[in-house]
Amino acid sequence: ALDGRTETIVHTVSSSDSFYDSMPVSSLTIVAKVVYDASDPPRVSVARFNNLLNAIEVTFNQDSDRGSFTGSFACSNILNVTTTQVKTYFGKGSTCSFIEDSILKITFGKRATIINGNKINLKDNVLKVLTVGASLKTMNETFIIQLPLSATI
Repeated sequence: ALDGRTETIVHTVSSSDSFYDSMPVSSLTIVAKVVYDASDPPRVSVARFNNLLNAIEVTFNQDSDRGSFTGSFACSNILNVTTTQVKTYFGKGSTCSFIEDSILKITFGKRATIINGNKINLKDNVLKVLTVGASLKTMNETFIIQLPLSATI
């Protein structure tokens, strides 16, 4: 029964300075509103090179709202990387796009340097589950790049 509940926080001040030690402190009332989400935010299930080795596919455990992105967009909008890191890791001209609600594709540009075992972080507060009324967004999500299932050489 968290709805409509109020709590009172009582605090005191003590100091070796007699002026501050005798100051009265008022109480403070806080009213908290609790929002219940039916689903947790999306989490990364796996991130691996595709079989052609020209992209990474990041698969989430459930459908996402795609962070409201459509088409191709800058990877720094959804990954916690700088523009310089995007060029270094994924190559000049790289892009991100959702190929499904649960799959983010990082398409490489020229001279990508990312390798198996590298860690990448999602940007906080961008993705949420594709459920009406959902408000929880993905936070502190790191994934490790894995080898492709069957590389085409």
